[in-house]
Amino acid sequence: MRESVAAALGANLDDDPWRERPLDRVAAFCFADRLGTLLWRCKYQNDAKAYKPASLLLARELPQGMTLGFRRRLASQALTEWIFPVCRRCFGAKEVVIGNLRATCPACNGLGLHRWGDLERARAVKIRDVARIGRHFVRLSTVLAEFDRSVAAIVRAQLERLQ
Repeated sequence: MRESVAAALGANLDDDPWRERPLDRVAAFCFADRLGTLLWRCKYQNDAKAYKPASLLLARELPQGMTLGFRRRLASQALTEWIFPVCRRCFGAKEVVIGNLRATCPACNGLGLHRWGDLERARAVKIRDVARIGRHFVRLSTVLAEFDRSVAAIVRAQLERLQ
């Protein structure tokens, strides 16, 4: 019976304290910040349900002097850029096929990443004042990177504790 359950679940049911199990990974996330775990769920687990709460919490990281709607739009755009950074022309392949030839993607110059400009961001967020947008995205990019690193460090530390 034990073997059939393990085969059906695709899991190893041996009670080995030295073996990392999926439950250990889930438990490790409990030690991380709420925003950090939501960001990881969005980016690395493709969890669409985590996008809205992550966007709302990310909006709180912006100065309170802006309207809530503006902060939400900025946060949503920053989150979209962070989750989907690939070039729209080559889709991250860094190359495009032109006829029978492969060439470096002209849109991203072979980086595989989409380069967002302030004008494009301002249009996405639906504001006219392009000058305001740059510094806010620098702030949000920093916040996203910090939470990403923080969650990675916490999970790694928790899982190393098991070994």
